[in-house]
Amino acid sequence: MDRLSRACQLLAQKVNIFKNPAILIWIFLLVILFPILRPGFFSVHDETHIVDVYEMIRSLQLGGFPPRFAPDFNFNIGHPYFNFYYHLPFYITAKLNFLGFSLTDSFKYMMGIAVIVAAWGFYFFLRNHVSKLAAVVGTSIFLLSPYFAVDLYVRGAFGELFIFALMPWCAFFIKKYLDNKRFLFLGMAGFLIGLLSISHNVLLPFAYLILFGYGLTNLIANKKKPKEFIKLFLPFVLGICLAAYYLLPAFFEIKYISSYEQFNIVDHFPFIKQLLIPHWGYSVSIWGPLDDISFDIGSVNLLMVVLAIILFKFIKKEQRSFLIYFFIVFGITLILTNNRTLPFWESINFLRLVQFPWRMLLFITIATSFISAIAFETALNKLSKRSGLIFSIALVVLLTALNIWHYHPSESKEVTDEEYLERYFANRTVEGNGVRNELSHEYLNFTEDFVPPTIWQSDRPDRILEPVSVTPSGIVQYNEKGLGYEINYQATESGEIIVSKAFFPSWKAKNSEGADLEILPYSEYGIIAIPVKAGSGTIHLKYGNTQIENTANIISAISALVILVLLVYPKGLKK
Repeated sequence: MDRLSRACQLLAQKVNIFKNPAILIWIFLLVILFPILRPGFFSVHDETHIVDVYEMIRSLQLGGFPPRFAPDFNFNIGHPYFNFYYHLPFYITAKLNFLGFSLTDSFKYMMGIAVIVAAWGFYFFLRNHVSKLAAVVGTSIFLLSPYFAVDLYVRGAFGELFIFALMPWCAFFIKKYLDNKRFLFLGMAGFLIGLLSISHNVLLPFAYLILFGYGLTNLIANKKKPKEFIKLFLPFVLGICLAAYYLLPAFFEIKYISSYEQFNIVDHFPFIKQLLIPHWGYSVSIWGPLDDISFDIGSVNLLMVVLAIILFKFIKKEQRSFLIYFFIVFGITLILTNNRTLPFWESINFLRLVQFPWRMLLFITIATSFISAIAFETALNKLSKRSGLIFSIALVVLLTALNIWHYHPSESKEVTDEEYLERYFANRTVEGNGVRNELSHEYLNFTEDFVPPTIWQSDRPDRILEPVSVTPSGIVQYNEKGLGYEINYQATESGEIIVSKAFFPSWKAKNSEGADLEILPYSEYGIIAIPVKAGSGTIHLKYGNTQIENTANIISAISALVILVLLVYPKGLKK
């Protein structure tokens, strides 16, 4: 009984929120993720990501690794979609699907994973700077910030959720590396920056700059010698090289994709009152101040920013440099949400791809949550024990009362994977061999505007094209082999073998002797044409890699090997 009694006392201490405040994070996580844990699915803006996941699964199943070509978009002519769209959230969702979960369950569980990783990443990031209690409060403010809820239950923006998840971990290990110069921390920082690099595309430059500035602030605060500053570049070089397989083709081959704006950036600057006055809604962003979507920074976030300004002279010396830095981040990103910065957004074509300047709220949330943790700890140090307890409880209660109700979707629904496939594909199905005999009537009326055409495609098909044919006349037989074909033909005169797949420089064709064959774009649909002479022959067509993609793959492989050595054999490297 004595042992049982001691065990019960120990358990009570562990779950005592005052002695172990980190349990508060688990409580908030449970409440936040409850709609994800429930059966069924819910509506979000970016539901098309579910079919993006399906296409990545299809690409992997057909032997495309790293995945680059999505075979079923565009009435099955496909698209080099994953050359330009980020990968990490899709990898995780695809893995969950391989484990037996449906596409919809895999999608929502993936978002749940991102939320948990974000929560504990931010907690450990704050623990580099503040006490355990202040880190818990700062993390709670981070988790319950309105924009975090917008990304989770309004937009379903899982790329941004992984920026939320990985930036704090990157910052945590960057500081550990700069302070300790251990190879293990260098490897972890490089690895996490690599994951961050394949988590989103258009927000990456901002994430890189903020993390680099954070590392620079750490070096300045610790009065490091100038030669120490060179070491800050190492984790970024390792991480960017690890993600080179995606980053280099996305940068150099974007010229092959038609430039069109699905959204006009001018229409998506929030008004100042929208940033300051609480509002909640589930609709989309529109021009003007009447958006039915929240651009609220968060009342508690702003309150703590004001408190940090008031208490600035009492803030510890070792915290002051970082506080100033995150005030700068907060100020710059806040300014970038204002429509007067339109010339900046229009100065570089890439910046227009951000589409929504209010996306800067992601970085505003990170900055204000860090500032909040510093302000809370400083206030606590100035208060008596009793007053500090009252202040802590009042702050958590206020935060919960104002924001916890954001964490539910607009509607729950029972929807099957089959319904999504009917909506977004011409004839894909989850049953049998994955192909339906009849076309989806719902898809026939779908614009598919989230798939930008290649520069060789000027029109979208309105039917499924003949997979392989010969023109002007002849006989052709073919076998599909992964992302490719083995084609046997008899041409009565010189002409072309037409393959109804989107033309892209990654396609390679060889004859039976292994000699390279010319590949050309064909028709308004931008599909493949292979010139042939009269007679018979065999063509091996395969979706491979361009020279840039091959080079990028090698860079990523080398970086992965270096990071692996740093993680597995740090003591040997030190010797």
